[in-house]
Amino acid sequence: MTDPTESHRGTQPPAARRSPRRVLHKARRALLPGFLSGGLYTLLYYVHEDIRHLAERTASGDKLYFLVPIVIAFAFSFAHGWFTDRFWDVLGLRAKH
Repeated sequence: MTDPTESHRGTQPPAARRSPRRVLHKARRALLPGFLSGGLYTLLYYVHEDIRHLAERTASGDKLYFLVPIVIAFAFSFAHGWFTDRFWDVLGLRAKH
């Protein structure tokens, strides 16, 4: 027979996993990716003209500049995914395995 204070995920009782201290710790861990994601959007807002200029140069023959939007998309994808993972973890939602 199993002990009712043990969870199927580990040895900590459910109340210990949801303690305010633990939630606050998880929330702090979500701040870095959140600020990174917000910073990237802010940076994009301020340099959008330069990116547009690079797109025009690509259309006029400098074909190497097509990599710039791809790198930007990967950076946004990484930052947003990292933040979203931490955000859902703070809320206590996990995917089923």
